[in-house]
Amino acid sequence: LSFDSTAVAVTDSWTSLSTYSGLSSGGTAVTVQGAGFNPASAYECEFSVAGTVLTATAAFSSSAAVSCVAPAWAPADGNALFRLKVGGSGYVHSNQPSGVFFRFVRAPTWNASTAPE
Repeated sequence: LSFDSTAVAVTDSWTSLSTYSGLSSGGTAVTVQGAGFNPASAYECEFSVAGTVLTATAAFSSSAAVSCVAPAWAPADGNALFRLKVGGSGYVHSNQPSGVFFRFVRAPTWNASTAPE
């Protein structure tokens, strides 16, 4: 009986995001920076906020980056725990022991009574 440890080795990890906030209407480009990303792997950005998990497909950019577009968060403001999923079931290791948060914020609104002069 033999065991090939390379078949289950996790080599990818991430260290930071290009941005840690975006509009709650969605559409913010988020680049996940790290090392060991594989073009054959399926990555997904996961935003967990107020008991809801929002996901976005992440595209392979290079062995040091994958990118996704943050989804919309209808209730407006909120801090979402960010995780990078790989292969549909596991998570890519982060060097952030306490977790990384992405902040969804409302777009500013203006009206005649509050607009600057």
